[in-house]
Amino acid sequence: DDVSTHDLPDSSQLLSHLTSFHYTDIHDEDSLESLLIRWNQHVVSVALSIAQHNRGENKIGMARGGQGYIMELDGSKSKSKPDWAGIQEEKLCTVPIGGKMRMVRFNILPGETKLSTKWKSRDFMDNPQDSDVRLPVRQILTYCVLAKTRYRYLLT
Repeated sequence: DDVSTHDLPDSSQLLSHLTSFHYTDIHDEDSLESLLIRWNQHVVSVALSIAQHNRGENKIGMARGGQGYIMELDGSKSKSKPDWAGIQEEKLCTVPIGGKMRMVRFNILPGETKLSTKWKSRDFMDNPQDSDVRLPVRQILTYCVLAKTRYRYLLT
């Protein structure tokens, strides 16, 4: 069953929630994330939902980083978190947090956001030994190690 052969929602449905001009006014990482929450998270979630429904696969959604659980290597809850999380809707796990057992969804696809004025993938390609250029890559790779996943993404 090829996902590309299925009808997608009318694009006006995807754009209707982005009617206020201030969502497209980007000044810093926080304002960029505001737009990404309103736009990318919605578009990606709709696309994942359609693809997964048509293929009958586990439902995975794009969520904010705090909605996906990541453990430290010693088993404790990680104090740092990525900006974004790929979480499975049906997959809840019980873990100890603060002395109590809690139900969580593990982050299986960590993502990070960087303004292009601060970081560009081209800079990394041109000068991979520069420690400042490597920081975002090291950051997202650290999340991968903690989440025990191979895949990750960096939005710029």
